[in-house]
Amino acid sequence: MAYSPVTKSCKRPRSIQSEHRVFHTSWEEEYLFVECPKDKATCLLCKEKVNVLKRYNLERHYKTRHSDFTENFPMSSKPRSAKVASLKQALLSQQKLFLCQMKESEAVTEASFQICYLLAKHKKPFTDAELVKKCFLSAADILFAHYPNKSNIMKEIGALQLSDSTCTRRIESMGDNVLAQVINAVKMSPFFSIAVDESTDVGDVAQLMIWVRYLEQEIIPKEELLCLLPLHGHTRGEDVLASMCNFFESHHLPLNNLVSITTDGAPSMIGHEKGFVSLLRKKLQSSTLIDYHCIIHQEALCAKIKQGQLNDVMKQVVRIVNFIRAKALNHRLFKLLLRDAECEHADLLLHTEVRWLSKGRVLERFITLLPEIEQFVISRGQSFPELYDLQWLTMLHFLCDIFSHLNSLNLALQGRQKLVSSMMSAIYSFESKLELFREQLNDGDLTHFPKLQALTQRVEKAQEMLFSLNLCVYLEEMSGDIKRRFSQFRVLTPLFRLIENPWMVSARNLEAVELLGLKRAQAEMELIDMQYSSVLESSFLGREPEDFWKSVPSEKFPLLFTLAQRILTMFGSTYVCECSFSTMGVLKNKLRNKLTDAHLDHLLRLALSEKVPEYKKLIADMKCKISA
Repeated sequence: MAYSPVTKSCKRPRSIQSEHRVFHTSWEEEYLFVECPKDKATCLLCKEKVNVLKRYNLERHYKTRHSDFTENFPMSSKPRSAKVASLKQALLSQQKLFLCQMKESEAVTEASFQICYLLAKHKKPFTDAELVKKCFLSAADILFAHYPNKSNIMKEIGALQLSDSTCTRRIESMGDNVLAQVINAVKMSPFFSIAVDESTDVGDVAQLMIWVRYLEQEIIPKEELLCLLPLHGHTRGEDVLASMCNFFESHHLPLNNLVSITTDGAPSMIGHEKGFVSLLRKKLQSSTLIDYHCIIHQEALCAKIKQGQLNDVMKQVVRIVNFIRAKALNHRLFKLLLRDAECEHADLLLHTEVRWLSKGRVLERFITLLPEIEQFVISRGQSFPELYDLQWLTMLHFLCDIFSHLNSLNLALQGRQKLVSSMMSAIYSFESKLELFREQLNDGDLTHFPKLQALTQRVEKAQEMLFSLNLCVYLEEMSGDIKRRFSQFRVLTPLFRLIENPWMVSARNLEAVELLGLKRAQAEMELIDMQYSSVLESSFLGREPEDFWKSVPSEKFPLLFTLAQRILTMFGSTYVCECSFSTMGVLKNKLRNKLTDAHLDHLLRLALSEKVPEYKKLIADMKCKISA
């Protein structure tokens, strides 16, 4: 039988590491070498390095380069030992000097990074970095005038790298670093949800804002800006989907872990056939993906005044305010009148339809300054008979009171890190309040209508006018609108309540778990087991839902724990997107309308993210240089 012998080429290559060579201390005095990192040796005389620690290599170097050293300093003599010690000390001092300079360079670079980070956090232009350096130098020149090391301090400040181009590079690096942190966190999260909205910047570029809500430590919800994607062409559902999917694929984000999508309700987002959500659901082939319209947007739509007398009242208020505010002379004279009368407020507020709290605040300010408005209108020879019409004034005060309650609800829904369950609890609470308001208004009880109550106490016939207007119809319409708009959330209400308090939900009401792709039978059994756990019940008292579920053993209640994870990732609104667009308007304004899409994304991320750049990692990835 033929065989092939093992040849030399088949043998494993020999490596230096496999020989396990070590440096012998006797070589220091014998060959004038000291050990240095990475298994190398350095000559004390010429500073040349020998890569392989073999006696032969060191001896050959010594005899060929420094043979005369033995004549001046014989072997094993005291002068030789002293000379070797002094050479070693000189090399050590030189290495310390280089190390010190390196640390100084790293400190200067880190300071440069942190200054640029603060500028981005406060939405300042790149060129402001140079101004910071000039301010720093000017202040240091005065503050450290009597310090003996003033020149060293000024030198360190002068070494700061803060040119506009350097600031730009720093912000690019930090933006990429923070994005990498967010991407890694989302990949490690078992589930995540997104809030999506689109708006146009000052340069007429459509910007797609995507925020992500994910879990840290398996159960603690966190919100971060995921991406700002420019749409330079159409903004159809297919364009939004293509842009988002490109981002997810390029960063290898698992779309299968997506639980829910919150949108602003635009047709391009929620269209039945070609909307972004419908197209994404078809792409994922998922029946458990939940999508819903922003809760705050829907609340604002419910608060919208329908056509009728109340709508006419609001239009007339806007007309009177515009008469005073639109013309510069009228505006100046009215402010003078308020100042002379020592009023609580210095001016009227303009109404803006897109602002959630605008109506309530405009009406409240209008009623507070009503006597001064009447006086000013007469002085300008203008006639607004509504200001003296009791029916109009009654409806005005009613609107002010009801919008005051609506503004309180809206403020309760705003904010980051809001749980969708707590937001819906606020909606349900307001429904009950509306029913109470309607019953009390029918009975003539104006406890919760302070402005209207003050009017009835001031004007005798106001109470009769109130009954004749039948304002309860408006409250009934609003209540019905709320029931209709939030019907989708009512299906999930038992699950929301389970997350907030498992002891307040019956195991018979868990049909909705199937909408999330979970088994109803297992959920019922686990809920009953949990409700009879005295340990968990005692630990629940006085704790927030995310804190409580962190203490729930996932191995004992795997399905309920998974359900909690899914619910906790859900966005209740697109509030974070709306706030981000406001920040975007500050960053990319008329003076900075040439800001690139990439730079806008970096600046927005640093301004809004709770994550801090990893400065040490950034410095390690670059070659530190001191500015000239």
